[in-house]
Amino acid sequence: HCHLSKTMANLLTLGALPGPDYENSKCITLWGYNPANSVPAKMTYINKAIKNGAKLIVIDPQEIPLAKRADLHLKLRPGTDGALALGLIHVMIKENLYDREFVESWTVGFDELVKLVEDFTPDKVSEITYVSSESIVRAARMLTSNRPTSLYPGIAIELQSNGFQAARGIAILQAIIGDIDVKGGGIITSPPDL
Repeated sequence: HCHLSKTMANLLTLGALPGPDYENSKCITLWGYNPANSVPAKMTYINKAIKNGAKLIVIDPQEIPLAKRADLHLKLRPGTDGALALGLIHVMIKENLYDREFVESWTVGFDELVKLVEDFTPDKVSEITYVSSESIVRAARMLTSNRPTSLYPGIAIELQSNGFQAARGIAILQAIIGDIDVKGGGIITSPPDL
């Protein structure tokens, strides 16, 4: 189960699973992911980016050590990650924060997405996730005003009953920000020749 549903969700949504380019990112989002424990070598790049002024958003029900260093910690109710992703998308669309050029050039189904997230207002998502509506709006603005942004969901997302769809929501979020396959965003690498 590890990594498979996240990979499948991203393959269906983006065509590949982008890897975060932390070192060049202006906003790093660790979503249910604690690299300080799971992949300590990644912390070199994260720490360098933060030292160079990158914002850090931690989305985790627990107050992991990185949450104490974060510019914003969204301490959501476990299992509500998909709703949070849709709420962030809602804010980005309503406030016209998304990358219109990227969406028009590289995505399909945006009109359907607009309809899907219509009811996922910050107040409604706050009721579901226990994250304040102000923090949801602040996160959406931080993600889009500090680009390039790298979003990376951890295994915690995959271990939920709706983890596949939550991973798709996070992939869509990265896409409408427009930071797919750009330095500092989510980099798509070619698979090795076998």
